[in-house]
Amino acid sequence: MSHQLTVVLSGQSIPSPDAINQELSALDLPCQVSPQASLAPSSGSFSATLTTSSQTCEIQFEDSDWLSEISELRQRAGDRDRCIDFILGSDMVECALVSAIAAALSSLCSAIVYYQPDDLYSTTEENVAEAKLAIQNIKRDEFYSLTPSKYAKRKPRKVETFIPGWIQCPGCSRKFSLSDPNVWDGTKHLSCGQKIIPTGQLKALPPRKWWQFWKK
Repeated sequence: MSHQLTVVLSGQSIPSPDAINQELSALDLPCQVSPQASLAPSSGSFSATLTTSSQTCEIQFEDSDWLSEISELRQRAGDRDRCIDFILGSDMVECALVSAIAAALSSLCSAIVYYQPDDLYSTTEENVAEAKLAIQNIKRDEFYSLTPSKYAKRKPRKVETFIPGWIQCPGCSRKFSLSDPNVWDGTKHLSCGQKIIPTGQLKALPPRKWWQFWKK
């Protein structure tokens, strides 16, 4: 299941890869985009890397029509005329990198960062916090993948999904997507080894900012 994080900025102020990387360093985010990265085309992709673990992900983007469809976004945009959607899947590395890039663009050129599915706007500081949270979770996954877990010895437990396709592990309490093969193999949570039997869906939860789905 894919969704998108939208960045609105002036088409005349799109920063270079070097400028983005310098800003990522200034924000204390261990992420770098490739020297060939360019947001100038109306759609495309470029590679970005988590420098703490050397994990690389292909970041996909495309122009969107949200400025013409959402009046509040258009009002907030002012003279910003470029609306870019960064495509998000269920991969935590992708989440961290997109959040970091959004934070850098927000800081560098006063870009607006908007999450359309929940009609939420986020500041530079919030995107920095979200990226750091995702990186923290990635490090925890790496730890569990190398360390035998007590949860792997437990019996399977039935757990209800809290939004379609998402579940909270009864072992380590981590929330994850059932469509992400990096953390779910159909029988157990790969991050901690807890065996799970997914069941129906809980009642609708109060709206939450999208990055909070990765919090405990």
